[in-house]
Amino acid sequence: MFSNVYLKNKSIDEKYDLFDNQKANFYLVANSSSDVCKNININLKNENILNIYCLVLSSNKTKVININLNHNGNNSQSNIYVKALANNKATIKVNCVSNCQTKTHKNIINQVIDGLIFDNESLIQALPCLDINIDDIVAKHTVNIGQVDPEIIFYLNTKGLSSLEAYQFLIDSFINDLNPYLSHYKINITKDIRSLMEGNYE
Repeated sequence: MFSNVYLKNKSIDEKYDLFDNQKANFYLVANSSSDVCKNININLKNENILNIYCLVLSSNKTKVININLNHNGNNSQSNIYVKALANNKATIKVNCVSNCQTKTHKNIINQVIDGLIFDNESLIQALPCLDINIDDIVAKHTVNIGQVDPEIIFYLNTKGLSSLEAYQFLIDSFINDLNPYLSHYKINITKDIRSLMEGNYE
């Protein structure tokens, strides 16, 4: 059975030490209306399964998310899933470091960072890092960041959707795989997204 940990949406450091055989889901929704610099440090031991699900929304603010995972044991798996949305001169920086040093075996590391930018003055910067000094491991990372294509919005407009509805449709599709996990938070994602997009459409 998985234990669930809900990280605070504040500029504080949070550190966790997993025990042997623990399975854990960590959740973070960084949707505050202020700047945030968040540091997350987690130490893994033996036979762990760790999933981190993170959604970052920023409009005209700077959000920095630093995730540092240390694989100190054997036969453990860590998965980081980050979705970032930036608009209105926002800056989002996501730094993920997964460490796995000598004398560990059969660990699995996965990092996935996706970003969607809605104006020409916003920035999403992703820095995935695999700090590995052993061969007996499976490790990978992927980063996909880009701007919304205006032609897609125009196409959706021709199908009867307003610009707001078109952006909402695209964002819903973008974060769809996180929705089952984010439902644990008592927040109104639709309202947050509308606030994020305010002023970006006619």
